[in-house]
Amino acid sequence: MPEVYIYDILEKVSASDKAVVTRNLNDYLSRCATKGVPVMRAWWWSWDPDPSGLDILVYVVPFGKSVVRKRYIKAPSPISGHDGLTYPTNNQPTISEVYYSGQDPETLAKLIFHEMMHMKLRMGNEMHSIGGLASASVGPDTDLTKPNIERMRPALRQSVQQWTDGIEILRQQKAAIDAGDTLTDVLE
Repeated sequence: MPEVYIYDILEKVSASDKAVVTRNLNDYLSRCATKGVPVMRAWWWSWDPDPSGLDILVYVVPFGKSVVRKRYIKAPSPISGHDGLTYPTNNQPTISEVYYSGQDPETLAKLIFHEMMHMKLRMGNEMHSIGGLASASVGPDTDLTKPNIERMRPALRQSVQQWTDGIEILRQQKAAIDAGDTLTDVLE
């Protein structure tokens, strides 16, 4: 069964907030499911996920930091007024990240789903015209809409090659922090 790997190795999100995010993401995924096809599940991972093209890997990184820019230097800066980034949306390995800045868990789930939409729909900013969780601005009052569901239902079954080297980059950052090194910053 395809999985959504939410990767927060730096442990910025509390356990109670992770539970809410997981519940909400799994609700969105079940609403996008096709009858007779197993529902994709979302999990928080602290070990090395090995996603297939049907799976989704979303990195959760501190606001102002980026895993995407370790692979794609020309990707937009994480401080450019966005809450996340999926790059690129062409046929190269794709990376999705959400910038964590203490959002409530319901909004964090919506932001993660928004980046999942960019990845699976293979769309850049043009996706925002769909509205709902595909909107350019996603907040507490933004909801999963029927057009979101109609677009995501077939897209969830589309294979997308993902860049997984960010896992090791974040592991290096965590090891430096755990060793008491407050100066090492391997993220952009």
